[in-house]
Amino acid sequence: MTHFIAIPYFRQADYLREAILSVVAQTDSQWHLAVLDDSLLAAETAQAQQVCNEIEQNHPNLKIQYVRNPQNLGMAKNWNQALELGATFERTTILHSDDRLLPDYVKSMREAALNSP
Repeated sequence: MTHFIAIPYFRQADYLREAILSVVAQTDSQWHLAVLDDSLLAAETAQAQQVCNEIEQNHPNLKIQYVRNPQNLGMAKNWNQALELGATFERTTILHSDDRLLPDYVKSMREAALNSP
């Protein structure tokens, strides 16, 4: 049971880095991560791509799915895109780019799903 985690991103790459690292630090490794970039400015997109690339380089077994929207979708449509991408997974979490997960989040969600189907 892989847990899909989507991070809709608009700006503030430093927060994005912390959000991604909170996913990387999960005690349960059964997750898939996607960053959905809805930035308006090329500089913001470049920062998001750089953060993803740096984290992937420091974690060789990690692959971050990076999705750059061809145009700004806006907050709600970017969230909907996250839900659409997560439709093939058993569970989906939308993690805002300025939020963090506790290290046992994925494990706790898996256990909750198993105990209360």
